[in-house]
Amino acid sequence: MHCDHCDKSTVSEKSLTFQTLPAYLSLQLGRFVYDGESGERKKLNHPLCFPMSLDMTPFTEGFTEGEGGGSSGSSGGGLYELVAVLIHEGRSAGGGCN
Repeated sequence: MHCDHCDKSTVSEKSLTFQTLPAYLSLQLGRFVYDGESGERKKLNHPLCFPMSLDMTPFTEGFTEGEGGGSSGSSGGGLYELVAVLIHEGRSAGGGCN
């Protein structure tokens, strides 16, 4: 990423934290990558494994490594159990059913 302030290329990382966690959590994965040569998005087709449970506590505000913490609206603190997976079978990175 290019920094306009110092006019240099820098390594950057995007992150997100939650103040509170919802009772039900729905996640959507965007399985696409930008191809700089063609200038297009390409769909990633490699298989994914989903855990049967997911602890979201480390992604809450106030979480300190090794101490737990953070606030949560979910019934098990920050722990969620997987109930469904929906997989789109199309080949197009632009949407639709191509």
